[in-house]
Amino acid sequence: MTFQQVDPTMGLRFGLLSWCILALAGLGSIPGLLISGLIIGIGESLAMTFWDPRARSLVIYLIFILVLWLRPRGLFGRK
Repeated sequence: MTFQQVDPTMGLRFGLLSWCILALAGLGSIPGLLISGLIIGIGESLAMTFWDPRARSLVIYLIFILVLWLRPRGLFGRK
């Protein structure tokens, strides 16, 4: 069994990750959540496999910035 220390910022990474996935999908889009979750997950896995594992957050946020720069309302956002 693995034990970790408890600190107030434990959920920060998961909170930011879920917010990025939601914003990428477009608010109110359930299929968009699935697609953007897959995009973020695959990007994170590829970054950890072919690059430095410490750079996974960098890749997530680069995907987030790139998609929102090209499509400001998200992947499946409505006009």
